[in-house]
Amino acid sequence: MRKRNNNLGLFRQIEELALKVDALTRENAVHREENRILRDECESIRASFTAELEKEKRTHHAECESIRACFTAELDKAHAEIDRLKAQLNKNSSNSSKPPSQNGLKKIPNSREKSDRKSGGQPGHPGKSLKIPDNLNELLRAGLAIVEDVDHTVGSEGGYCDTCYELDFRSCLVIRRHFYPLGKLPPENRNRVVYGGNVKALTTYLSARSHVSHQRIAELVSHLSHGGINLSDASISNFLCSLAKKLAPELDAIKTDLLNGAVLHVDETPMDVTQKPDYSSGEQPLMRKSSLTSFNACVRTHSNDRSTLLTANPQKDMQGCTSRTFSRHLYS
Repeated sequence: MRKRNNNLGLFRQIEELALKVDALTRENAVHREENRILRDECESIRASFTAELEKEKRTHHAECESIRACFTAELDKAHAEIDRLKAQLNKNSSNSSKPPSQNGLKKIPNSREKSDRKSGGQPGHPGKSLKIPDNLNELLRAGLAIVEDVDHTVGSEGGYCDTCYELDFRSCLVIRRHFYPLGKLPPENRNRVVYGGNVKALTTYLSARSHVSHQRIAELVSHLSHGGINLSDASISNFLCSLAKKLAPELDAIKTDLLNGAVLHVDETPMDVTQKPDYSSGEQPLMRKSSLTSFNACVRTHSNDRSTLLTANPQKDMQGCTSRTFSRHLYS
């Protein structure tokens, strides 16, 4: 009986264990199904996240490419503007139509090596100094020079002295009285007091050759004559007009040579001026003066291997040319 009872207890334990295994198996199956569902959900979430990430990447990449394209275009535009400005700054009379007067000042490099010698003439250099004019006797005979002696030997002993020469000039007012037979006074002297040839020559030289202003010319002549000659602006203009009339035959010869030449070179240089010719009243111009500003003018050069003619124009065309007849023949 005892052995039978033991077997019965063992069977019951086995049955209980089998029931527990079945329960665990069912529970495990449930867990596996839950794990599968969770894995599927994770895969779905991961796929959705990957898709969103790729979408965001593509969107940001497109935005970055657009921004980079904008910056690249602006950079190319800036480089083009820099190249244009550099080309404009590097323009001169040799690589463009700019006149030489607008080349500006450029520093010329000095390739010489520095030495210990002082500046100026070096030992052994012949040198040059002032000397008495070679035509002194001719100037003395013509009354155009004066020789004065200044004695510094007063109180000194001995019969010998050293001599040096000083070159200077003296200016003074000269008044010449001209006598004519009664009733034979020339028309140009009807004012009784006129300007002499030296005043006219100096005035026209300073104005036409040295380009000194009329005001400074009048101040210089007044100073040299000790206030005896006071020129007006109209007088200086009349001197220049008289000179221009006397040079008319020479100008006609120059124009004829230029018109008949085989080759004619023409160039124009712009400049700022304080007076401008006005042809609105007719063929003869009236000079207009600037006020608080300046006028634009153009100096035109006509030349060949023998002759050169300069004309002044208010602009780069035939209008207002100081030699309009010549221009009409030239450009017709």
